[in-house]
Amino acid sequence: MVSNASSMRLRRPSIAWAAVLLVFLCAKFLLPALRFDVPLGYDAGMYRYLFLRYAEAFPFDLPDLLPWAKEHPIGLFLFSSLLVKVGVSPDILIGWLWNTMPVVFAACLASIVFRRHGALAAIGVLLFTLLSQPLYDGFVAMYWKTLIALLFAVFAYDAFDRRSALFYPLAFLSVITHHQTGLIVALATGSWWFVTLLAGPRDAFWRRMTVFCTVFGVAAFIVYLPQWERAVWSPLKSIFLLRGDDAPGGSFPDTLFYVRTMAVSILFGAYGFVRSMKERWTLWHYSVFWCAIFIVFRLVFYRRFFLQLDVFLLPFAGIAFSELWQRWHAPALRTLLVLVLSSQAVISLQSTLLREPAFTRRQVEEIVSLDSVLPDGAAIIALENVSGPWLLGWLPDHAVGAPGLFDLPGWTYEQWELFLYGTNADRESLLSALHGNVYFYLSQSFLSYYGDKAEIVLRDPCLKRISDQPLLHSVCTPVGMP
Repeated sequence: MVSNASSMRLRRPSIAWAAVLLVFLCAKFLLPALRFDVPLGYDAGMYRYLFLRYAEAFPFDLPDLLPWAKEHPIGLFLFSSLLVKVGVSPDILIGWLWNTMPVVFAACLASIVFRRHGALAAIGVLLFTLLSQPLYDGFVAMYWKTLIALLFAVFAYDAFDRRSALFYPLAFLSVITHHQTGLIVALATGSWWFVTLLAGPRDAFWRRMTVFCTVFGVAAFIVYLPQWERAVWSPLKSIFLLRGDDAPGGSFPDTLFYVRTMAVSILFGAYGFVRSMKERWTLWHYSVFWCAIFIVFRLVFYRRFFLQLDVFLLPFAGIAFSELWQRWHAPALRTLLVLVLSSQAVISLQSTLLREPAFTRRQVEEIVSLDSVLPDGAAIIALENVSGPWLLGWLPDHAVGAPGLFDLPGWTYEQWELFLYGTNADRESLLSALHGNVYFYLSQSFLSYYGDKAEIVLRDPCLKRISDQPLLHSVCTPVGMP
């Protein structure tokens, strides 16, 4: 029997390595907040806007939002509204708090794996989280909903493994926080339920799960009914009708990028997954399976499922690391293992250093200054989709639009082409169909991307340049609502 003193001696190196990895995780995700003075994420402005709007209506009502905003599940905003109400600034939510979330997630997942598979597997989870390229890409894009939904999901799966009733509220929170992650949770749970129905044994937990899924399905149907077409039916239909080259991949790197940068992690995860298949499949197995289905068959937004796939593979990668480290006692084999992992660490570091903000602090301050220039109730439209989310976040009291974003001005791709490259008559026709005080934002992104072609828009008589401001005012748009 191992004495308490011996047990402590065995645990001390594990605690030390876990602490070192947590320090590296803090450096990876917190240093960007020091290196840059603006959020990395493309979605920073959108989240700032939604955090403010939901907090204004909290706790007795929901905000009056445009259809695009109503498509976002409310789970995250229930918690963010509470924080804003007690005095936490939305800028902290998209700043330091967001930078700490991947570290918190890694620590939580490692603690779950530690309880079931031991210290070495937990260290493996921290290690592969540190090396994870999809997680960092999700962090750069500020996928708040995705990460929080995944946090709920891993706690729900842990509760499921323990047959705890906590599974039900945690799974529910995951589903109402993010569509894609919620879909994987629902598919994994449904797969387990169906396989158990066929193979048994159908115990009390399975019967409770049947009741939960039925009640939850009815409740979800009622909640999503007002936005059924845009939020449920259209995405669901596209899964079956669009695949391969016809399916939108989502704003994430392609498959080959992750194969090149994540080969070691994928192999460790796959090895751990296969080794654990000797046991009965859990929700972790089914989640990996369904994420792989979306990626392999290139279903709608399949690239974004790399993040979920990577997260659900992390416990298996940790298990594989633990097994190999204990099996390979020879110094040469352990050195080889360290060198292989170090090679991916170098690739991960290189990819991390390439990620920079799309906007600068000066550009954000320029947008903030426009609030004192724009008339009350004015609409401001970006001429490209990079600055659109930033306008939305830092001018929340104005209607904001951009090409393909925020339902304003509602032009098709062909209509935007006419506006940017067409004649004065084309622009006048488009502008006259709008209403109210309409302004266009002249961002550096627009001017640098279009170059000399931007002069076509700048010289149009329907668009009056505002002195000393990056704004064009539409004089061909009827002022006032119809």
